Amino acid sequence: MSKESPRPHPGTWRARLDFPAGAPPTSLEFSDPVAEWTTTSLGEVPGVLAAAEQAARDGLHVLGFVTYDAAPAFDPAFSVPSGSGERPGLPLACFVGFTNAAPALSLDTADCEVEALWQPDDRPEEHAAVVDSIRTSIAEGDAYLVNHTTRLRRSMGLTEKADDLYRRLVTNYGRGWHLFLESDAFSVACGSPELFFSRSGSHLTTQPMKGTAPRGRWAAEDRSL
Repeated sequence: MSKESPRPHPGTWRARLDFPAGAPPTSLEFSDPVAEWTTTSLGEVPGVLAAAEQAARDGLHVLGFVTYDAAPAFDPAFSVPSGSGERPGLPLACFVGFTNAAPALSLDTADCEVEALWQPDDRPEEHAAVVDSIRTSIAEGDAYLVNHTTRLRRSMGLTEKADDLYRRLVTNYGRGWHLFLESDAFSVACGSPELFFSRSGSHLTTQPMKGTAPRGRWAAEDRSL
């Protein structure tokens, strides 16, 4: 079921941002959700994004995500593996509008060990074959840079909660930019050591982690744009 327009009563949502690498460091919890935009249809992804952006311009705190599986919604040339979107309960795009944001208590990361190890989707021989294919493509000039990724899966422990995984994620990444978003149907815990961009007035700052570490005569330069 897809919805491009906000639903008056979006249900139960919990949301939190932790930006220990920000200036200043920020931890916020969001409450009073008043609108939700979500879809499982590729054709409706742009509409969901437009509605969420407009809500943010109108003053709501808007949090959400777009999955990798939604890539063809932006360019038909993009493709995703068959069956990659088979994640029950998780839409292609989902945003929630909150009316309130308040400072949050620091996360307690003292006791957040996970109960099971993650297992990759790819078997070792499959991973090796993909790496060989990437090397061949680069050598033949068909590709310049390839970011090869895979999925990790495991079962939730009997006593685990999504909060535990999020706290563990924040502990591992430390000074980064982190989001926790939870509904009755699913939970999303996101941690990143890099900042895509932030805007303050007309000033944009980006802090990617790949190939941008200051070095040589550029070591002391401001990396912001």
